[in-house]
Amino acid sequence: MREVEALSSDAERAAAVRRLADAYGEGRLTLDELTRRNELALGARTRGDIARTLDQLPGPRAAGLSPKAHALGTRPEVVPSGSRGS
Repeated sequence: MREVEALSSDAERAAAVRRLADAYGEGRLTLDELTRRNELALGARTRGDIARTLDQLPGPRAAGLSPKAHALGTRPEVVPSGSRGS
């Protein structure tokens, strides 16, 4: 079975919705586009369906990560400069 045909999980759908919200906050999506893509992500049956909701958005896929990592919203942690742990 190809990866895009694998059934998606609730966690993968939730990660896609979070990535879409981030893209909206970055000004990459209009509210209408966010709404449409969220509906598609929440109704996604396969990982390929999820990947299509994230098409054209920069992120982990652009950094060379696998489509699975992209669908899961995997990304490196960013620590603001000047911040220190307790």
